[in-house]
Amino acid sequence: MIAAYEHYGLEVPGNLIPPELHDVELWFWEAFWELSTERQRGMSEGQIPWSAIKRYVDARPVFDFDVVSQIVRTLDGIYLSRDDDATKQRNKGRRGGR
Repeated sequence: MIAAYEHYGLEVPGNLIPPELHDVELWFWEAFWELSTERQRGMSEGQIPWSAIKRYVDARPVFDFDVVSQIVRTLDGIYLSRDDDATKQRNKGRRGGR
C-alpha cells in the first residue's frame, strides 16, 4: 500500500509506516511469523503449539525457552484475538446486523 502512495506521489499516512525494530525485537517478530506456520487450521486457527516453540528454541538457542514462549504466546494471543474480532464482524453482517 505504501508503494501505491509513493507511485502516485502522495504522502504516506503515518499509520501505514511500520515502526523500526531493534535486533532483539526483530528476532522475536520473525520467530513469531515463522512459528505461525506450525499452528493447526480448521474451522478457526489454533494456537502455536508448545512443541513448535520448544523445537525453535532448541534449534536457535539465542534466548531462554521461557522468555521466547512468553513473548510468542503474547503475540499469538493478540493475533488470534484480532482474527476472532474479524470473524465476529463477518458473522454479524451475515445475520442482518443482529
